[in-house]
Amino acid sequence: MEDARAKVFHKLKPACVALSQVALQHKAKKVSAKEVVKAIDNLVEQLESLKAEESGFDKRLADYVFFPLSYIFRNSTVLPQRAVERSLKCLQILITCGWKAQVEPELLRQLLILLSYLASGSMVNVERLDVGEEIGTAAFECLHCLLQSSTTSTLWSLESLSHEENMPLKGHLVTVILGGITKGPSSKVQLVATQTLNALISVETNERVLENFTPGVVSSLLKVLKPSSESRRAYRVLEGCLDSMTKLISIVFRDCNNSGSFPSGGLSNINPSKLDMGGRIYEALLSVVQLRYHDRAEVQEALFRLCMKALQDCRTSLSQSASLMIETAIIVCSQGIVTDTATKSSAIQNVIGADHILSDVLKRSLYAWVVALPRAIRSKNDVNKQRIIAQISSAIEILHGLDVNYNLLDDAIALNIQESVTTIISACSPKVVDAAAKDLFTGTMIPQTAQNTRNTLNFTSIFSGDRNVDGILYGIEKLLKSIKCSGSAKALERRLIESISKKSSNSTMASLWLASKLLTDVTLERNKVDTYLDLPTSVHHTQHDFLDVVYCLCIDVLSAPTGDDSADWRLEGIALEVVVLQSCQKKQDFRPELVDALYPVVERLGSKNALLRQHATSCIDVMSKACGYASSSELLIQNVDYLVNAVALRFNTFDISPQAPQVLLMMISLCGPALIPYLDDIVESVFSALACFHGYPRLVESLFIVLGAIVDEGGSLRASTFEAPLDLVHQKAGYRYTSLLEVANVLKEMRAQSRTAASMEAAESPPSTSRSDSTVGSISVTGAMESIAPTKTYEMIKSIARLGQHYLTHDSSNLRTRLLQLTSRACTALCRNEDEFLPLINDIWPMVVKRLYDPEPFVSMAAADTVSQILRLAGDFMSSRMETEWPDIRILYWQVHKRMVAEKRGINGRGMFTTAHQIWVPLVKLMISVVNFARIDANMEDDIMDMLSGYINSRSDVREALTVMNADAVWLEVERLRQHGGQTAPTPPCLEDFIFESACL
Repeated sequence: MEDARAKVFHKLKPACVALSQVALQHKAKKVSAKEVVKAIDNLVEQLESLKAEESGFDKRLADYVFFPLSYIFRNSTVLPQRAVERSLKCLQILITCGWKAQVEPELLRQLLILLSYLASGSMVNVERLDVGEEIGTAAFECLHCLLQSSTTSTLWSLESLSHEENMPLKGHLVTVILGGITKGPSSKVQLVATQTLNALISVETNERVLENFTPGVVSSLLKVLKPSSESRRAYRVLEGCLDSMTKLISIVFRDCNNSGSFPSGGLSNINPSKLDMGGRIYEALLSVVQLRYHDRAEVQEALFRLCMKALQDCRTSLSQSASLMIETAIIVCSQGIVTDTATKSSAIQNVIGADHILSDVLKRSLYAWVVALPRAIRSKNDVNKQRIIAQISSAIEILHGLDVNYNLLDDAIALNIQESVTTIISACSPKVVDAAAKDLFTGTMIPQTAQNTRNTLNFTSIFSGDRNVDGILYGIEKLLKSIKCSGSAKALERRLIESISKKSSNSTMASLWLASKLLTDVTLERNKVDTYLDLPTSVHHTQHDFLDVVYCLCIDVLSAPTGDDSADWRLEGIALEVVVLQSCQKKQDFRPELVDALYPVVERLGSKNALLRQHATSCIDVMSKACGYASSSELLIQNVDYLVNAVALRFNTFDISPQAPQVLLMMISLCGPALIPYLDDIVESVFSALACFHGYPRLVESLFIVLGAIVDEGGSLRASTFEAPLDLVHQKAGYRYTSLLEVANVLKEMRAQSRTAASMEAAESPPSTSRSDSTVGSISVTGAMESIAPTKTYEMIKSIARLGQHYLTHDSSNLRTRLLQLTSRACTALCRNEDEFLPLINDIWPMVVKRLYDPEPFVSMAAADTVSQILRLAGDFMSSRMETEWPDIRILYWQVHKRMVAEKRGINGRGMFTTAHQIWVPLVKLMISVVNFARIDANMEDDIMDMLSGYINSRSDVREALTVMNADAVWLEVERLRQHGGQTAPTPPCLEDFIFESACL
């Protein structure tokens, strides 16, 4: 020990001697202050190196080192602040490593005076706090170390300074510390001052002294803790002040005495002065608890510790503040900023459970919050709305955890929650996302497989997408989770059922939404329990009964007429969610319920609102999974009889709302060809509705869209069984000249026939090049088309095509165009069976061909395309009909051609974008189809050549078709166009012994 001490002494001596010499020289003004600072820095460096050698650094060496430092402190006003700051650093090391707990009382008194002076900058006016940040920080750190050393000191304690002559010193010390907290030049000084105050309160053993200082300390701390817009305190300073107040209150106002026992008799045995001070503390706490909404978790943690200390140790002395502390503790836990909220909630339960008076206080607070909830919801402060909801939820959870009866509040809770949700819904305008008309009849809305089927009950929010509103509704959902486990759930369920039955729009919607959220988690939890346990049905009997009642009410909502566009779709969206809950709860037992539930759900797939369609799609996905179906398509196909009957019933009762056609279209799009055989009666009902309501253009058009979907799906099923292209059946071949080999073969056959049958007439001459001869025939197709027996689907498509022709004279040009396109697709599906197909063409031809002369250009274009398709499919069957209609078609073509040429030559000609040109294009395709697929006479051949010869060089399809018709005429026309165009004739070919003449017209 002595060796270590000697080693430390020899290490410190040069630095101490040098500092003493420099100090004396500075006093004589022989050296500058810079040399003093340099000497102090050297001493600090030596002391820092000795921190690890505390065994040799004792009280005597500390006294030795303090001697040269005393000069610095005595002349602190004339020396640089750097010198004072570094000297305080030395003093801090002396306190912690040298004196430790062995500071003499007299030296202690001097140090307290010195440090108080250096920390405040004045011994007279401590409020001025004229001190720099570095010196103030270092002085308070020294004070903090000095006060902490008193906890283990055997020579002194703060109680030794409690004599009457030392009270001014202690009071001055407290005032300096409070001044550093309230008016410190920086947050760092304020933070160290709070730590010093905390240490002072911790080591003070005289409760009477603390009680005397309490009003001043609390008053100063309030200046820091009270929120102010002028100065924002650092959160660490606020945390330190709250911890100081917590320690002060827990010592001064604790209900138990030093032995740890609580006084008997309640308030009667509490010191009256303490009770009086408790009233003033209540007023101070009213300002302090405003920090419960601070954004830092550290501040809220410190405030929670204050509340718990007041409730645990001071609930009798601070009985006036009990309600305030309970509310604040619950608010801090409910905001989700602090960590480990479950432990904190458990701590609150333990405190409240220890005193029934506190549980009554909490019930009164809960009632006040519940009554204030509707008013808060109507306000503009969204943050306050979420806070009060979270507070109610936390209070209910705590009371339920304590098994406290609060049945008197059940009706108030149910009433105010319902009123609040009604207010929210009334303020949220429904999100209406209207789809374009064409989007209502697309088949891409519903997934075809169950790979993405939802296993949860999460739907898109049907209310406003505003983040604040979503946060409020999420808070209410959490509140409902707390309520469902308590006795308030029955009262809420009873009130919700009464409200839903009243059929008031917003109130019904709010009640239905609350019911769905109240049942969501119950359904999920029951499913999880059923996975592992086989419990009696009475366990969840009440919830199931409530779900059954709500489900029946929702079916009534969904079954109501949907033709009113002004109705709020959100009510139907919530009803869909309840249907899903019921299906998830019953699982496969829900299948019989599909008789009533399936069609209303599928009906929403045709809604104009995209969000409602999305809800319906999700509903079908979850229902199919819950009922044990592999996919949504299987769900509809297995229950197609329910859907078909429901649709047919609406058609048969002349229900002209658009939902039935839309549902049928969605069914066809989802199920595909498998559904078509079940729709034969539907087709008859559709045409019956058309006959009665043909004056409603939009209804008629929607019905024909459905018929078109039937044709498309039925046609795709039939076309998939054939591989040969249809064009090869009736397409005409070009001229084919007979070769010498073919002539020789014919002669051989003739000689053989003459030998075996001498009486047979001479063989026929070789074929000529006339168009009507046998060399121009149809291309043979291996395996000619066989007559196929008509199926139910075939008869259905044929019926649609035959009955649809009567509406080609409808006033709506869009409908006429759609019908022509439908006829074209139907013919494609029916052409395989010519015995049935050709009579159909004979029936519909007059109505179709008249549309070529329709005044509406796009109707005429659609008619030309349809006639072209009929020619491709019927072939020579159309020859006589084309001959009959040809004069009118020729006139139509030249009229359109004339307009097209005139529009192109105009000043503002639009070329190919003119209406006449758009009509001319399908007419040219019609002429090409006539040439390729029908038998024509010489007059028609000449007319077609006149019409199209001018486009032989510009359009390859025209040239190919005319070549098939008459190759020689095409050659002559090409040559004529070449010569009229001034082009040079091609060079005649050269062959030995032969000379070819130039072919010029």
